Amino acid sequence: MLDTLMTISLLSLFMIPIGLIWLITSFVMKKRKAIPIILITAGMLFFLTGIISYNTWNKTQPVSEKTGNYTIYPIKISKVKINDNNWEIYGSTEAPNGSRVFATTFNSENYYYLKQLVDTDLYNVNVKNHKYKITINPIDATDDTSYNKTKKIPVYIVAIGNYDGNSKISSRTKKVIKKHFGPAKFHLTTSQIAYYNSLNDNDDSNSSSSATDSDSKLSEQSNSSSVDKDASSAFSKSVSALAKNIGNSNNLSISAKVSDNGASVVYYVPESASSMSKDDKSTLASDLIPRTDKLADMCSVDQPTDIYIQTADTYKTIAKTTLTGGTKVY
Repeated sequence: MLDTLMTISLLSLFMIPIGLIWLITSFVMKKRKAIPIILITAGMLFFLTGIISYNTWNKTQPVSEKTGNYTIYPIKISKVKINDNNWEIYGSTEAPNGSRVFATTFNSENYYYLKQLVDTDLYNVNVKNHKYKITINPIDATDDTSYNKTKKIPVYIVAIGNYDGNSKISSRTKKVIKKHFGPAKFHLTTSQIAYYNSLNDNDDSNSSSSATDSDSKLSEQSNSSSVDKDASSAFSKSVSALAKNIGNSNNLSISAKVSDNGASVVYYVPESASSMSKDDKSTLASDLIPRTDKLADMCSVDQPTDIYIQTADTYKTIAKTTLTGGTKVY
């Protein structure tokens, strides 16, 4: 819309001077003056139309919206880079310094529904000099189990004043954001697609290798057993990759072990993790446990009944899942 209004205004800037020159020439040459007068009039009409339309359009754009204790501001995205298979998003906003950038999904089936998608322990979400930079893991923003270039993933991104950057927003705040601030839509690059599909064991070479190994070891078992074996193997590999990635992000050496029946997963962390604050332990658990369940869904295996985070040497429990589906942090 804004581009159209600018084009109309620029067009008028060409038409008016051309019409004036033509009119002066017509006076000097004593030729008909109707065409240059029409050109000048049309140029002035275009100019006025552009100005009036722009002012009307500009007034309809949300500057900020208040809901409860929050003031919500729109953001502009100027650049998106890919860093470690994540979206690194740069942009600007009219929000004052200290406001927090909040990114979320409105898909109620997603674990991050109305929650902050940005890991605030790893990445800064503060607005500074009307600029911001945030990092989002695409796998957190969608419930897809396979990825391609054609699908665009919607993410609602706003800046919020008086917000701690981490709390789950209310349904009322959701309604305000959805009504006044549309979602940004992102797509995955070829390298991201390859990486995230590999977590689902969709890589052809890995699938062929797994199938060959299964055939040689389980030649007398049924095809369904081979498929189950492949799925379990894919889940185990994905869990190990998750442990490595989260470990790298937190400067921790994390390994993982999946039980033979897939009913339990144990993440092993260094002894130093036992001295972490409870908030840090909770953050580590939220990085590992929900994603473990999601990997199980992607690999078409049952979600593990028990997930533990323990120290590697003394087996001291840092966090674990509960029978009610929650997480207990020690």
